[in-house]
Amino acid sequence: MADRVGLSRVAGRQGGVVTASQAVSLGFSRDQVRHLVRSGRWIRVARGCFVPAPQVDVATLRRARIRAAVESLGPVAVLDTAAELHRIGGSARSFSGSRLGASGSATAPAAG
Repeated sequence: MADRVGLSRVAGRQGGVVTASQAVSLGFSRDQVRHLVRSGRWIRVARGCFVPAPQVDVATLRRARIRAAVESLGPVAVLDTAAELHRIGGSARSFSGSRLGASGSATAPAAG
């Protein structure tokens, strides 16, 4: 039996995003996940990442997509979207093109 309360808790801790693996570990079958997406009750934000809600506002959906992308990158994150995700003030464009490497050091885009 699918643990919907557990799924809500996981989504709440992860900016509204759950993975297919997490859903399966909470008792959802892969067929159930596919059905929930196809029926529009869940929103696919990246491969294997979903928002388990039928409707979300544009800002929430954008943050969910950013969260899914950052999770898929592991220790590497694009600073402007990471700043937006964490609601850090200032112009997101001021970080444009910078990356934070696995060592934690910021690098500027290569001159082209």
